[in-house]
Amino acid sequence: QTEPDEEAAPAGETEKLAVLCDALRGACEFDPDGGNTAWDALTQGVSDSEGAAMAFEALCQAADIGCVVVSGRLDGEPHFWNIVTVDGMPYHLDVTTWGGEADIVFLQGDETLLSIGYWWDNSQYPVCADAYESAAETDTEPSGEAS
Repeated sequence: QTEPDEEAAPAGETEKLAVLCDALRGACEFDPDGGNTAWDALTQGVSDSEGAAMAFEALCQAADIGCVVVSGRLDGEPHFWNIVTVDGMPYHLDVTTWGGEADIVFLQGDETLLSIGYWWDNSQYPVCADAYESAAETDTEPSGEAS
């Protein structure tokens, strides 16, 4: 009998989400004029934010991570993103910002999204109170370096 491979241990939810973001970004270009289905994102390689959010929801379901698609607006234009559940708490995640030059929306709270131009009917979705902070982040002292 062989010892279990330490690298084969299940990844935490945040690591899984980062892998899923990388995978979708690698497979799909985001274009406001692209297709609006998960099929477009996953097989055609181009989709709008709705197709991307739907594809991300499907990937999360396969990884056993809670996820819903949010229909709202970004800078006044129709836009879709996801709310994912990590450690039992909901957070915003917009895969269309992953790896881009825009503000990266990865495990953020409502206030952050509202401050950067997102809008949604908050009566339809869970409240995302704060941005995610891992135990490692909260236990680590700041380095004192300017960022």
